[in-house]
Amino acid sequence: DLPATTFHAEVIIQDCIIKKVTLPYCWFEAGLKFTNNTILQETNFEAGGHNQKAFIMKGNIFHGFLNFFDCQFGETVYFSNNTLLKGCNLLGNKGEGYEIIFDNGIIQKGNVGRLDLE
Repeated sequence: DLPATTFHAEVIIQDCIIKKVTLPYCWFEAGLKFTNNTILQETNFEAGGHNQKAFIMKGNIFHGFLNFFDCQFGETVYFSNNTLLKGCNLLGNKGEGYEIIFDNGIIQKGNVGRLDLE
């Protein structure tokens, strides 16, 4: 649980088993590498992003819903080879005021599960 935290250095979280992730108002200015983790419950990333370096989520297994709400990503988001057992809304909420904004695009491939839930 990292509420209202701004990271100025790159954050790397890899090869972990995590019960639950809550990141409200969490900014990863120098990027995030979140790779090869297993998350057992829901993950909430709200009003965050604001990265000036790559935001990478790769090879993770999410057992609960992966919720992105009102996030804006300044640099490219790489979202690949993740397994989303209950899906996520990274590409959902189209036309809503809290739709995810990708200033420099998203590259996504090889994911299992829905990315466009509301």
